[in-house]
Amino acid sequence: MLAMNFPYWEEDLLFAGMSAVLLSTAVPRSEEDHVVAELVDWVFAERDRMKLEGLWRETGPGILGGTMFNQYHPLWKSLASQHLLGPSLAYSETTNAKLRSLGSDMLQWT
Repeated sequence: MLAMNFPYWEEDLLFAGMSAVLLSTAVPRSEEDHVVAELVDWVFAERDRMKLEGLWRETGPGILGGTMFNQYHPLWKSLASQHLLGPSLAYSETTNAKLRSLGSDMLQWT
């Protein structure tokens, strides 16, 4: 794990991971199936680690509720709806299921 000297870097890292997933799904490519699946797994594992270590902020429901950076959540939700919830022919069913799970989690924010 990276060691950073500024507060809330875990939140930044988590959102960087979600950004990487969204960027990867903007133009889906079948040869990236395993990378996308691993990115989603990492995002959930990072969320779980943050909760376990008491770093989770719990400012609201779902993965978007784990940060004090409560900005642009409607945009995150819109991107999740567009790129994560619908099936992509480029990805396996397993990867599509992981993407739907992340997208559903992101949509929990109210």
